Amino acid sequence: MSGMPLEILVIQLLNEALESEFYASVPADRPSRFGVVSRVGGPKEYVTERGRFAIDIWDTTRYEAGLFADDVAKDLRPILLAHPRIAKVSISSVVFFPDPNSNSPRYQLLAEITAVE
Repeated sequence: MSGMPLEILVIQLLNEALESEFYASVPADRPSRFGVVSRVGGPKEYVTERGRFAIDIWDTTRYEAGLFADDVAKDLRPILLAHPRIAKVSISSVVFFPDPNSNSPRYQLLAEITAVE
């Protein structure tokens, strides 16, 4: 898995560990409950990278989306740290972030993930 983009690795690990679907972008045929992982910044150096990620979480109600976001926030660190490339995971926020396009309930987690090649 070395060399796999960190964003794709995070999506793959979340899909393997959680009972929800995670994508790199919103799918055309939206499931009722899903997440989107987007790298929004962070340096990538020769052997390490510190990626900043937005993890958007959708569900059928604000309450369900909030529970889903809390579960992802709680499980993200152990899921990712179990992989040998991941060295550190920190979550800076979990916020309600309604989707203006679909008017669907959405939460957003902001995380920094440090990885090595």
